[in-house]
Amino acid sequence: LNLSRAIGDHAYKKTASLPAEKQAITALPDIRTLTLEDQDDFMIIACDGIWNFMSSQDAVDFVRLRLEKKTLTQICEELFMHCLAPNTCGDGTGCDNMTAIIVKFNFNKPTSVLSSPKSINNKRPLSPDHTSTTDTIDNSNNKKMKILTENGTHETNSTEQTSS
Repeated sequence: LNLSRAIGDHAYKKTASLPAEKQAITALPDIRTLTLEDQDDFMIIACDGIWNFMSSQDAVDFVRLRLEKKTLTQICEELFMHCLAPNTCGDGTGCDNMTAIIVKFNFNKPTSVLSSPKSINNKRPLSPDHTSTTDTIDNSNNKKMKILTENGTHETNSTEQTSS
């Protein structure tokens, strides 16, 4: 099952002879610890809507091709469009929900480039740990969005979709 920490689906969690971590669905996460190296440029965290469509290496290649010329937000949007099925008549691949986070590492940048940005619109940052996050209101659809940028700048992005 792709659902590892699902709420509900109690039938998959009731094998009395197995501990919680051995059930078909468990609330206990798989945790991997990796040591980052200077040559590591970014990390992609995504859900099965992405990983069922492309391999980890395909996703890395997709992001790396765009990293120098596009924002992380733009790359995520292109990744979603790339994985999206043209219609729902197929095997279901590309019809699942999609979530992705791309974290860009700045190991070789001077600390002055990585310093916290000044808040915009005279709003203070949420906390010292969240200085590159800003809450904004998109009045076009009345949804609150949290915008995180890769280089300390703030960008807004409409969540409206257009069709061609």
